[in-house]
Amino acid sequence: MDGGIKMKVLFINSFTESDYLNDMIYHGLIENGFDVYCTGYPGYMLSSTNVRSIESTSNRFSLYGKMNHTPKLEEGKETLDKINSRFYDIVIFGSIRRDASYYNEVIQSYSKERIHFVDGEDDQYVVDYLQNTGISWKRELVGFDANPISFAIPESQLLIDKPTKDKIISHIVPGNVGTYIFNNEKEYYADYARSNYGRTSKKAGWDCMRHYEILANRCIPLFSDLKDCPNRTMVNFPKDVIKQVNRYSERSTICPRYKEINEYLFDYTKHNLTTKQLVKRMIEY
Repeated sequence: MDGGIKMKVLFINSFTESDYLNDMIYHGLIENGFDVYCTGYPGYMLSSTNVRSIESTSNRFSLYGKMNHTPKLEEGKETLDKINSRFYDIVIFGSIRRDASYYNEVIQSYSKERIHFVDGEDDQYVVDYLQNTGISWKRELVGFDANPISFAIPESQLLIDKPTKDKIISHIVPGNVGTYIFNNEKEYYADYARSNYGRTSKKAGWDCMRHYEILANRCIPLFSDLKDCPNRTMVNFPKDVIKQVNRYSERSTICPRYKEINEYLFDYTKHNLTTKQLVKRMIEY
């Protein structure tokens, strides 16, 4: 955005099911004030929606049912006409392997630097042909055949007040469903806020919303397998600092510089790991 003019963005995704990275980017676009037109209705993202009633987003906190705005829905011939006339400034395919609608029309009308393809799947596969037609972003990236991209958390989810710590490690143990006892976001967040360390780990992919929820609540991730994370995956995550603290968290002991490091990580999260910052990095690429 330049001179107060809002950049017009066509966001291509059906929004028929939740997809973390796609949804984070849509959230970040709105947070940054872009003029966003979408080809599907992001109902589960809106505060007016009962998120718990949506199977694909049930038991998920932090991202869904948060947005208070009216989406601009684009459909059919109107969308095609606007693509052909280059009405939009940029086009973003929020989940290219799930929805590639208007692909042929977009690449015929727009130059490569105005098209973004996002792949947020858990695997490490990269769609080769996309490199020649737009800017390709891949989560769980290993090689150099795309640009790395990672998860993020809404800025509104950051805990402003410094909490009192009365637990060494949080309750939830990844993979142990018996520890998944929190039915609402407030209690879930409070457990991390009162804990020095929050357990997390690789799931189907390395990137996981839990990592960011822990940091957002002024807690340090206990991430034992982080040392095995590929260099081109989660590139914006403060891996080196957390790996150093793991020497203490894995023994359930408090790091001597815990308060200082925890404050650094929270500040880092605020300035690097929010949905607003995620989108800024994409657009400014």
